[in-house]
Amino acid sequence: MIIYSQHIAQTVRFVSDCLQASNSHLDSPVGLQTNSYLEIRLPKSYFVTKVVTQGAASGYVQKFRVQSSENGENFEEEEISGNSDTQTKTASVLKKFAQLVRVYPLTKIGSGAFCCDLIIDTKVNSKSEHPPMNSKMKTVSAPGKALKMSYKLGAARKSSSESAKFETTQSYLESPNGWVPSAPENAFIQTQFQSEVKVKALIIKGSCTRIQLQTSSNNQDFQDAGTFDLQAQKINQIPLDFEAKTVRIVPVQFNQLILVQYDLLIETDSVENENQISNGLQLSKDLSFVSRKVSDCFNMNESQYGACQSYLDGPKSWCPMNQQKIYGQYIEIDFSKKVLVGQIITQGRNGCCWVTKYKVEYSINGEWRQGGEFIGNSDSNSKAVRNTHIVAEKVRIYPTEYHEYIDFRVDIAVSEDLSISWEGNNAEMDID
Repeated sequence: MIIYSQHIAQTVRFVSDCLQASNSHLDSPVGLQTNSYLEIRLPKSYFVTKVVTQGAASGYVQKFRVQSSENGENFEEEEISGNSDTQTKTASVLKKFAQLVRVYPLTKIGSGAFCCDLIIDTKVNSKSEHPPMNSKMKTVSAPGKALKMSYKLGAARKSSSESAKFETTQSYLESPNGWVPSAPENAFIQTQFQSEVKVKALIIKGSCTRIQLQTSSNNQDFQDAGTFDLQAQKINQIPLDFEAKTVRIVPVQFNQLILVQYDLLIETDSVENENQISNGLQLSKDLSFVSRKVSDCFNMNESQYGACQSYLDGPKSWCPMNQQKIYGQYIEIDFSKKVLVGQIITQGRNGCCWVTKYKVEYSINGEWRQGGEFIGNSDSNSKAVRNTHIVAEKVRIYPTEYHEYIDFRVDIAVSEDLSISWEGNNAEMDID
């Protein structure tokens, strides 16, 4: 099966000098310096057929240097062609078995911002079996379950203390700095969930060479869950299997100072069950031919407030330029061909604001039409699903009413089969 690397569970992205590696997915630009790189780390060695790149509104990259490795140590290197404009995706042939791929921008136009992904052929068997790097086991979920990063579950983080620019918000795997406590004595950082969850693994990197894990079911009384040796700076995956409401990381040994970036893998109901996506429909983010853009974004900062932040369960959200005024701002999802739009799914900004009502316009054969007005969300994190039944090539979603600020995460469930039977037009339900 031919798929993008972002659809392979446990794939990790890292950039050497940018704010968010999550912004490097196709249609979500990231800007790097010439000597910097984007790294895509797969859970095992796959046959990488192509490297796909795309520019951004502020510029693009004409040539890239690509390094690939099956074991994270021995790299092969070559140059590939980049892009000739800001919008068109370019696919360059790689055809190598790799577990880790680094992409370096060489010749830049404008800002040199770019998006990137790998096309994987999962049917091609590797020349040999390769265990996941820095991992002693393969984390798998039970039948009917799925693994999800803790930040996508709205979990809160708290620490014993923090340094300026190295606060708790920097403790996420893809953050540029990491968490550093202001006082190393009795230091800890923890993730707290709204209820007990099934913890399957800890993914961690930074300066710690030894940590202790503590768990609690009431956020007050903590029990020892084990002490673990780590390889400093590299990504370590520690297999776990326990239920807890709070998981605390206590640094025991470290190099010079404590620096931690981490996340927890949580076993949840399968994505299909959670989002209640009906048979025959797929989310637009899972389709390779779909792109999205926004009318504008706050402070003209695409990487922090643009289309790349508008995906469901993302850590932030799309925020338009005028946060407390309605000026016809919209998110546009372009399918590049006719599809049946069956559901519109929306969220607010995690822990903050949300859109309470929105209207829909859609384009078919170049003509824009009205698609109706829908009730949005009633809180910041629950998903609201609204059923519809239109055939469209592009869809625009305009916020019309909101709570506090206009903060929006959205996706559309569609079918490429235009003849699919779809009932429940304009029916409404909220997903808790």
